[in-house]
Amino acid sequence: MTAYPLTSPKRPWTSRRPRTERPALGFWRILLLAGLCWVISAPSPSSTAEERTTLRTIWRGESGGFVITWTTADIRAARVEQPHHAVFAAASLAQEGFAAFRDSLPASGREAEPHHCVYERQFRLMSVIGSWLSFEDAVYAFCEGWAHPAVETRFTSIDLTKPGPVEYAPSAGLPPIDVDVAGLGKAAKLTDLFPESTILQALLDDPVLKQAWPVADPSKIPRSLGELSQRLADRPVEVGDCLFRFPADFLTRFAFHHRANGRVAVRLGLPPKLAPCRTYHAQLGLALAIPDALKTPLALAASGRAGFLMRDREKIAGNQAATVAFGIGKFAPR
Repeated sequence: MTAYPLTSPKRPWTSRRPRTERPALGFWRILLLAGLCWVISAPSPSSTAEERTTLRTIWRGESGGFVITWTTADIRAARVEQPHHAVFAAASLAQEGFAAFRDSLPASGREAEPHHCVYERQFRLMSVIGSWLSFEDAVYAFCEGWAHPAVETRFTSIDLTKPGPVEYAPSAGLPPIDVDVAGLGKAAKLTDLFPESTILQALLDDPVLKQAWPVADPSKIPRSLGELSQRLADRPVEVGDCLFRFPADFLTRFAFHHRANGRVAVRLGLPPKLAPCRTYHAQLGLALAIPDALKTPLALAASGRAGFLMRDREKIAGNQAATVAFGIGKFAPR
């Protein structure tokens, strides 16, 4: 297991941004197996004509009865028989987040200073297997007068066959960005594909997680994922100089990396516990036995015939980057 910092490509947003701490989206990765990530871009609704002409398709393919189109403006998915009726659009998550962020700001009355803020969301498609789509969702928000920006990076996995939108828990569009575990919508959990016992054993075998319980006392070892989740909620794990937490929705924060020897490498994304590490994002690598229902779609994704795996991201997208960006006041796009 290794951990090392990574930095995202430069952001292509053309609107002015306040000079402050860069979000960088650099993050620590906890890796049992190799990992990687990517960024896509999108202009805000008020983008200029010149910006709109730069839109291009990064990847497009069919998987699990859906056509997924990844452009520099959005990640969209539709049923093959209804290609113009999107069942998922990543840009809508950014629009909803910005609306919540804007509405949370204090009213700018006659005696109040006007708000000058930026709000950005970056979406990185990580893996596509059958109807399962995993993406990275990174949020950055800053207003003049803040001590530092609000930053978080998370993985989200969805099942395109499920009804409704991706249900994030109510917030002001700012970190923490958590899936509403009481009403997931399209959001999917790792237990939807793998037996709970398989996931539990893989987590118990991980040397980093063993920090959370005394190995010398077998009675203290969690016996279920529910018990494990409760234990980890109170005991963040330490990697390098940062502590990382296991939120209640941690089983929705995953992507498929590669397959080997009858197993699939899964990446679980973990957010930092404390603000000084806010620009870091940890990845915990698990190797899980491939269930029968996943064997065919996983083979198709690994070959690139239908979908793709996280390991092949660089060959598909390189360092292409995009951002769904909004501004308020003097940072509003022109």
